[in-house]
Amino acid sequence: MKNFLKHVLTVVLFVCGLILLLIPVSMLVNPKDNTVDAGMRDISANGILAEPEQLIDVLIIGDSESYSSFVPLQIYDEYGYTVYICGSPGQQMTYSAEFLYKTFERHSPKLVILETDCIFHYFSLADVMHIYGDKYFPVFQYHNRWKSLTARDFDFTVNYTHPDNTKGYWYSTEINEADNPGYMQEVKDSPNITTRNKQFVQLIKQYCEDRGAQLMLISAPSTVNMNMERHQYLTELADELGLVYVDTNTLQDEIPIDWTTDTSDAGDHINYYGARKVTTYLGKYLADTGLLSDHRGDPEYVSWDEALAAFLERVAE
Repeated sequence: MKNFLKHVLTVVLFVCGLILLLIPVSMLVNPKDNTVDAGMRDISANGILAEPEQLIDVLIIGDSESYSSFVPLQIYDEYGYTVYICGSPGQQMTYSAEFLYKTFERHSPKLVILETDCIFHYFSLADVMHIYGDKYFPVFQYHNRWKSLTARDFDFTVNYTHPDNTKGYWYSTEINEADNPGYMQEVKDSPNITTRNKQFVQLIKQYCEDRGAQLMLISAPSTVNMNMERHQYLTELADELGLVYVDTNTLQDEIPIDWTTDTSDAGDHINYYGARKVTTYLGKYLADTGLLSDHRGDPEYVSWDEALAAFLERVAE
């Protein structure tokens, strides 16, 4: 019994010592700003950290389909709603949840939109552990930053200064025609969805509801990533969880995507011309919900007015 207690005490002391070591090291390597120079990853998505608090109406999370398919400043221009995209390449649902959590620390969006492609990305139990490890011990995520530490890093205060001027949107006018415009009529294998992926959709739904927000599923146009089997699975999942699901791939009349001109990479992602069509549909949907208010002309939203002016100038050029 004494040996057992001795072993337990040894383990406890080791864990406590490790934590005491990880805390200051994490504070040191944690980016002190949300810029590339500060070592921040996914700076467009993390631009939400520099947004003035409580200004975001709608949060969109997901992989590259999310940040290539919706134009937040178009919605602000036409309706005055503030939409921000926290999307990243190949985003797993664990990372989607991280962006969800950090957004609600500073904002209270009324609607969260999950672009569904990330539901089909595999993630492991280790990835789940990263959610909590990265939050409390950033050294796990930024352990390589020791190579680029500066004097600024030894001042442990954090100050986020980089608001993304496109609000998370990836602007592209490249055209590369898709060769499979009839993709939604093809018969493919049923999607292979892990239990963890489904559980994370449920977790995100519950997290939103606990904070007075609604969760909505949207599938962006993609000849590469969507098919009728995925559509059917997502329809059944949404019905089971009581969620609204919109598959833009089945709305050709409302969203007339032209796969000869509206894609930048042969159907994987849509370009700006296609994204405008999807965003027109989404803007009208948001207006019809009656959930949101028009912020145009409100002095608190002057940063959005300035971002819109810069974005329209870029488009015009």
